[in-house]
Amino acid sequence: MVHGTNEDFSELKKHVAALPDSKSYSITRSIPVSAGMVHFESLPTVISHYKMASLLNIDIWLPFKKFEPRSNAIKQFQKDMSPNWFYEAVMGCAADNKPIDYCWAGLVCLIGAMLAKKVKVTVDEGEKGLAPNLWANFVGEPGSGKTPVIDMLTRLAEPFTVDPKSSSDMASRSMIDSAISATKVSEVKKIIKNATENDKSINIDRVIKQVSRKFKVEETKIAEYIGKLVITTDTTAAGLNDLLEIDELSVMLLADELKTLLQVLSSKDNAKLRGQLLQAESSNSLMMVARANQASKTSHNATISVLAGIQPDALAPFLNAAMNGDSSNDGFLNRFLLTVKNVTEFTDSYTASEKFDKKAIKKFIRAVYRESFDFIDRIDGQYGLVGFSEEAKKLFKKWKTYNTEQIKNAPNSYLANQFSKYVGLVPRLSLIYQVMNKFSSSKKKIEEFQCIDLAALSFAIKSVEYLRSHAISIFSADENILHVESTAVLKRLIDTGYDKFTVSELSQRDWRFIKRDTDKALKVLQYLESFGLVRANTVGRRIEWEVNPLVQFCFN
Repeated sequence: MVHGTNEDFSELKKHVAALPDSKSYSITRSIPVSAGMVHFESLPTVISHYKMASLLNIDIWLPFKKFEPRSNAIKQFQKDMSPNWFYEAVMGCAADNKPIDYCWAGLVCLIGAMLAKKVKVTVDEGEKGLAPNLWANFVGEPGSGKTPVIDMLTRLAEPFTVDPKSSSDMASRSMIDSAISATKVSEVKKIIKNATENDKSINIDRVIKQVSRKFKVEETKIAEYIGKLVITTDTTAAGLNDLLEIDELSVMLLADELKTLLQVLSSKDNAKLRGQLLQAESSNSLMMVARANQASKTSHNATISVLAGIQPDALAPFLNAAMNGDSSNDGFLNRFLLTVKNVTEFTDSYTASEKFDKKAIKKFIRAVYRESFDFIDRIDGQYGLVGFSEEAKKLFKKWKTYNTEQIKNAPNSYLANQFSKYVGLVPRLSLIYQVMNKFSSSKKKIEEFQCIDLAALSFAIKSVEYLRSHAISIFSADENILHVESTAVLKRLIDTGYDKFTVSELSQRDWRFIKRDTDKALKVLQYLESFGLVRANTVGRRIEWEVNPLVQFCFN
């Protein structure tokens, strides 16, 4: 049985028909079976049409495939993944030659960061709320558009950001205010005592005025920071301490080169930093901040969002280490739930950028910033907590059953871990989409809501299935790493003109990845063969590999 497209199958059959003994072969892509008519002793072997051509000694080279990591099931950004106005906003941002997939993931990350300190979501009563602070990672080759999208997002957020220095000052003032407040209690008691002894009545305004005059301290209006962002590139434990402990401030860490951050976190000296990031991503944990000669402080609402980009070949070693348990970064990489590749292309259905309202996203972000969400019941006076409607609960339960099957059938343990985190991702995305659904562009505000409805959950589920397809493409680690290794070997074959060799002979070359490793050399050749770039010929008693004479054009 042959695996391939209809075009592949037709191409192969054409060449098989030209063979002298063509009637001896039956090439098929499937075997129709009637109940009880056929019994298989073993399952049929399914091979590529390139391999079949080699086995049949067809001399003509079949057209080779584009040499890139396989992404057969990878999904493109679709209109039914989000409210219509947001779809058009994404397309409007992408109309200036920016990758659509990066724009979607980046905008969701930014919006989630701004909501994280205001409202959380829970599926069932009694459960802790989940904040929608999500981590986005753009995976792509150099020049794929990662940095332009990150720059665009920072410009969108600029009117609602706090300078990191001023936010540090805010943290210091907050600690000073806490110390002063303890003194104020005793001072107020004195004033009250004097007032009751002399006047038998208390003038509250006079008390406030006296206390203010005595300490010459103006109260810090921390509430004005709720919903604002501090965008930082500071990857030091001390630097993040000052930001994460401010319960009212949303933090977004930019890692334009995620490779650098991963290298920093690989060091044992930065175990504390890694712990801070992991705690702040989970969005419902307590984070203890300890300082020398000072009382430690517990942050009950520490959250952080991360926006990053990385090249596939830079990601491969970290992914390999995570898969093999050689690095503590396995848990860290799994937190980038909005990991996407640049695969969605503009088509005739949305060509003109004029069709899309580029200002809509600015209006929405401003509305999110201004909205206090007071119409939602607040927990401990800090943030609103919203649950699922009964219909949404039923659909979510059904989807969780499906997701459990996907976890069981995941290609590797890394993807199984990634899929398990989707159970928390769906509610967080649902909250973001619920807020989007309730956005009134004409009123420039968020309309009231009391629960996550079916429409918002449906958008979230479709988005997660889109993300699942990207994760499978990116984190099918064995093939991802094999592609990087095969690319290096293929380039050496092109540069040296080395041709017609056995696996053993190739492994004797002093080349990276395959040196003195016949198993790896064979694996690389078989991978290249699946693209039509090399083929195996039987010459006497030995199998000799030959390079496609047009191989130099495979990178064009």
